[in-house]
Amino acid sequence: MQEAQPTLLTIGAPEHDASVYHLSGFLAPDPVICLRASGKTCLAVSAMEYGRAKRDADVDELLSYDELEVSRLARELGSADRAQAAAAASLIERAGAEGPVHVPPHMGVVYADELRSRGVDLSPDDKLFSGLRRQKTESEVAAIESTQRAVEAACQHAVDILREAEVAEDDLSQPRRVVSEPPQLQHTSHPIVPLQGEFTYQSSHAYPSPGMDLDSNPQALIQHPLTSAPSSTETVR
Repeated sequence: MQEAQPTLLTIGAPEHDASVYHLSGFLAPDPVICLRASGKTCLAVSAMEYGRAKRDADVDELLSYDELEVSRLARELGSADRAQAAAAASLIERAGAEGPVHVPPHMGVVYADELRSRGVDLSPDDKLFSGLRRQKTESEVAAIESTQRAVEAACQHAVDILREAEVAEDDLSQPRRVVSEPPQLQHTSHPIVPLQGEFTYQSSHAYPSPGMDLDSNPQALIQHPLTSAPSSTETVR
């Protein structure tokens, strides 16, 4: 006999709450309601986010707050948070979920009070939601790996610079060398690494430009952490 799957509920903004994001798989700045019952995931979002969620959210059912009458509930209850919790309670009832509803231990008190007042048996479960966050999709694993490779390449480049530098009084000086090509990070298709195109940085030089005489500008690569410089845009080819 197959073991019954637990019922999971999150309410909050995925951009600020990892539990909401990992249950819904949808990144948004505004609060969403996500219910997983009987192995199926239902996501409810605001009208503003509905179009993007319809395109991007990988869920079994997508609803808008208009369908759940969240605005009407907010007027009646005098609270948007209570309205979202009331809408979540109706989703639970419609799904026919039985037994406790597992929620993150940091769920807001207003949400919890409203749900319990409507007869929902809440069970805070940190272990369950922590396990969800530890599970990674293939694309997430690939992103982590490419980011790690980029960090390793950047650290190695910094180590090479320090290895060639000499201590002169209180500063590091570098032997004269002219850069023929900018340093290249290991190839990756992940968009987090700016291998080509335009990017913005906060120092006078993010990477040495071709033809740069490092001896004439020894601080081009090693900036004091307290030194600030205007943002610049440079094209790396």
